[in-house]
Amino acid sequence: MHGDAWVGNVVATDDGQVVVLDLERCSVGPPEWDLVSTAIKYTSFN
Repeated sequence: MHGDAWVGNVVATDDGQVVVLDLERCSVGPPEWDLVSTAIKYTSFN
């Protein structure tokens, strides 16, 4: 789990690798939990 999944925390390098940034709060857990903040923003602010 990343805990702050959004497009600003992912970059692609020139050679095509994908890198996830902002990992200070990363942990092991259900990957669906990364979608919670997006779901809350969507239901709160449409």
